[in-house]
Amino acid sequence: MKSFYKEVLNINEPHSRQIELWNAFKENRFPIIIKAPTGSGKTEAIIAPFLYQFLEKDFHVAPRMIYVLPMRVLVNNVVGRIKKCACMVSPYISVIISLKTAGAKEEVQSEGQDY
Repeated sequence: MKSFYKEVLNINEPHSRQIELWNAFKENRFPIIIKAPTGSGKTEAIIAPFLYQFLEKDFHVAPRMIYVLPMRVLVNNVVGRIKKCACMVSPYISVIISLKTAGAKEEVQSEGQDY
């Protein structure tokens, strides 16, 4: 786990929340709800064990993830980090962004291929 965090996420030492979530994921303890302050590593905590499934070819959950964020500015910030990590695991992992805002049409952006 620690080598995956270092090599893929560029995090030398995962936080205790990230380790706890990794273990919950591997032990199939679902649903998982994360509540933590901004900048505490929530995004990496959830994408690390999810992407690791692709390396193991052993899926604890479906090989798709829906990641919901409350504000568009957060989507713009987080999507680049998720794409970068996904590409380091496999060029065949798609990252699809669907933006829905009140009173506006859905915008869909896609990158990569379906896995």
